[in-house]
Amino acid sequence: MRLKLATPFRIAVLAVVLLAAAVIGAQVRALREPAGAALDAPHASPSAPASVSPETRWYAEANGVSLAEAARRLELQPAIGQLNAALESQEASTFAGLWIEHAPRYRVVAGFTRDGESTIARYVAAGSPLAKIVEVSRAQFTLTRLQEDIDSVTSKLQGLPFTASVNMRENRIDVQVGGREEVDAFLRARAIQLPQTARLVYMAQGASLD
Repeated sequence: MRLKLATPFRIAVLAVVLLAAAVIGAQVRALREPAGAALDAPHASPSAPASVSPETRWYAEANGVSLAEAARRLELQPAIGQLNAALESQEASTFAGLWIEHAPRYRVVAGFTRDGESTIARYVAAGSPLAKIVEVSRAQFTLTRLQEDIDSVTSKLQGLPFTASVNMRENRIDVQVGGREEVDAFLRARAIQLPQTARLVYMAQGASLD
């Protein structure tokens, strides 16, 4: 049996038939595909998560909270700062300082020597984000008094290595000094009486105040 070679005419006809079939198939697929569907991508990829700042990630890890909770707390920082500045400038006669507690629950504590609840109500509106976290604490000494006493301690302890800081939570001044014997001898020799608000914190032998 002899094979017949295809003529150029037959090849051309076959090509036209194959091209037509391809076009029709493509049209059918186009009708079946929903508008805007991408080829080879039957499922659209989910959108990328919103960017998270390094500060938010650090806070979440340091305090064992979610990124969302960390972001919420950090967003409150400007309002907390404004509240602190307002109380320090407008309520100096009773304001004892403000601090943030991150655990076991997140809260902002404002100390006052008197009338704390009525004072804070003038600065924190009911129903505001701060109203849910701001609490009042009773204190003996104002922040102004503590700051003045730090100046007094600094003047009296000239010549003795020390560091002093306001401890608002404990409503006092912490004065870190060297060994007990050396410090007590220094105070006796100069008949120094520290303010009532000051507490000496003696360092272990060989420890540095840096």
